[in-house]
Parts: sequence; structure tokens; C-alpha cells
Amino acid sequence: MDKLIITVTCDCTMAYPSNPHTPPKGCSEVAREYIRSVNAAASICHLHGPYTIDPTIQPDGTRPSNLDIPGWARLRQDILDGCSATSRPIIQYGIANGRFAQRWQLMAEQKPDMISTCFNSHDECSDYEPGREPVELYGLHNRPELEEYCRVTNAFARLSDPS
Repeated sequence: MDKLIITVTCDCTMAYPSNPHTPPKGCSEVAREYIRSVNAAASICHLHGPYTIDPTIQPDGTRPSNLDIPGWARLRQDILDGCSATSRPIIQYGIANGRFAQRWQLMAEQKPDMISTCFNSHDECSDYEPGREPVELYGLHNRPELEEYCRVTNAFARLSDPS
């Protein structure tokens, strides 16, 4: 049989708030949905974690996410605590349009197994529901920031390499 890797993202209420298949809001409920997914064979949990979006476009033209750092730690720990040692999932952090300083803090303090990084600009508008305000995200990842991502992730990779 060919190998199959299942990645699950359970916290997508920001893009589609009334989706009936999205778990109820709140980190505890979202963590339970991730655990249920791991128990059903998912091996990678792609977390969006708790965040807000800047209410207005910033002077530099961006509208990034503002990450709730302690909330991400709680969500991650709740998922790991709810999974057995034999079914421990790979934790991948998303929200690539988050502020670099906050994402660096997530990497340094929480040490996710993987992290998604966007090497181009974010120009996103989730407008799935008539009558609701669209969710708009704008981010510019300039060359110095991308170079810093490369340096930081390379340093973290060296620290976690047991050899």
C-alpha cells in the first residue's frame, strides 16, 4: 500500500464563520476536533491558532494578523495532551501573514515541528458569505524579512537536530 499523509486544519472560522462543518469557536473545542482527526488517521495538524486581523489597513498597505501567542501554546498543548504517545501528530504552524516578530516568538518559545512561510505577498479576500463583511488580509514579505526567515529557521533546525 502507498503511504498516505493526512493533514488537517480545523480552525477556519475566520474565513467562513457560519460553515456548519467548522467546530464551535473556542480553543478547547478546536483542540477536540484536532484530536478527533488524529484518532481518525490525520498525522499533521496545521494550526491557525487564535488571532485577530488588524481592523484597518496599515500605513504601509498591509493588514496582517495579530497572533495570540499564549492561545497558540494552549491549543498546541491541548492537542498533544489529548493524543496518545503512539499517535502524536506533527504540529505545523500556519498564518503565514502573521507579523514576523510574533511568528519568530512562536518558533522560539513553542518549537513547532513545522511552520508554513509565504515567500510572496498576501492579497487575500475571503468573501464566501453574502451579507457578511469579507475577511481581507494583505501582507508584504520583503527580501530582508524572507532572508531572516531563512536564517531563523535554519538556526532552529540545527538546534533540534540530535546528531
